[in-house]
Amino acid sequence: MNSSSPEPQAGTTALSRNDAAERQDSLRARIRNVLDDGSTGLGKVVAWTIMGLILASCVAVAVETVPSLPRWSRTWLRWFECFAVAVFSIEYVLRVATAERPLRRATEPLVLIDLAAILPFYISLFTVGIVDLRILRLLRTLRVMRLLKLHRYTRALSMLGAVVRDARHQLIAFLLVAVMAIVLMGSVMYHLEPETFESIPHAVWWSVVTLTTVGYGETVPQGPAARLVTGVLMLIGIGIIAVPAGIVSSGMVEYYKRDQESRACSACGISGHAGDASFCRGCGSRLGGPR
Repeated sequence: MNSSSPEPQAGTTALSRNDAAERQDSLRARIRNVLDDGSTGLGKVVAWTIMGLILASCVAVAVETVPSLPRWSRTWLRWFECFAVAVFSIEYVLRVATAERPLRRATEPLVLIDLAAILPFYISLFTVGIVDLRILRLLRTLRVMRLLKLHRYTRALSMLGAVVRDARHQLIAFLLVAVMAIVLMGSVMYHLEPETFESIPHAVWWSVVTLTTVGYGETVPQGPAARLVTGVLMLIGIGIIAVPAGIVSSGMVEYYKRDQESRACSACGISGHAGDASFCRGCGSRLGGPR
């Protein structure tokens, strides 16, 4: 009788371990859903809180550089920076720790952006008095990279990123044409007016300013031939600005159409839902298509 008693006890221990593992997996899944799914109530609160903190921390970084700022303000901004970094650090750790594959999750682009948003603070914190002051200033300036974190919480930025990624070949081709036009026009202007443009790089800088229709006015061509080339370059600049805008605009239209067509209800099969719809227009079920 006594020899058989450890077996039920061992089985009970195994069951309790399985229950604990299941509860742990369930907790990780709930945390992961809150962080990644902004359609739930708690997920929206977390997303909007993080977005507000990102914007507030970037404003604080900018205000911190004002020379006439009172000392009490700098102290308050320093404490606010510590609070923001603490929240961002907790968010980063939870995103990595609750993933099914933490190491793979840590190398994803958006998670690397999360790391880059907090890394300058810790580097500058532990290297005070060790590295050059200019490097510390650069690290503090890099804190504005937190703006890139908004990509995760803003669907419009996600759509823009997808459109640019799809149209990258057209945009790269346009960029190459623009670079060739800038270098060619700069070289021509240097040979037309060597007394105005001291070097080809100087003329290329003028070409960039003219092609983008900025026109600082720091260098002005004097001769009629040079002014003719300048006028042609200005007209080309107007077209060059319109080309990428047209490429991105048409890409957004195509993306929106694909998004609507692909968002089919898994319950009734109806497609063609609006891009911001969360429920099926036919049966009312929650949509599980791409967002």
